Amino acid sequence: MADGVEKYASDKGVELHAMKGSVLFTRENIIDYITEGLEKDSPVAMLIGTSGRSDVIITNPDGSESPDNSFKLHWVTITELEIDEFNDTAKVKVSSWGGWSKVDLDEYIQNERLYEGLIYFD
Repeated sequence: MADGVEKYASDKGVELHAMKGSVLFTRENIIDYITEGLEKDSPVAMLIGTSGRSDVIITNPDGSESPDNSFKLHWVTITELEIDEFNDTAKVKVSSWGGWSKVDLDEYIQNERLYEGLIYFD
């Protein structure tokens, strides 16, 4: 994906570089990587759906909810990171299918086979 995005940007006269994360994607490294991208005002792309998770509720722009969606294998865009230190939880707000959803990072790490699928561009 990174090569394709960089080539597309270059073809359009824009210089973008994929920012590689740590080789070891632990919970702490994932949170640090997402934080770094968002602090640079660069949404982070996240590969999701390798687990076939089917309990996803998408909130549409009009506020209605679509509870019958499932995360099939595709890229979503992380736009927010919510850390609850008291409860030791971390969630990300992702854009998908024209709406948004929240993903628990611990569930993502536990259930996704390809949780290294995080990237942002600078």
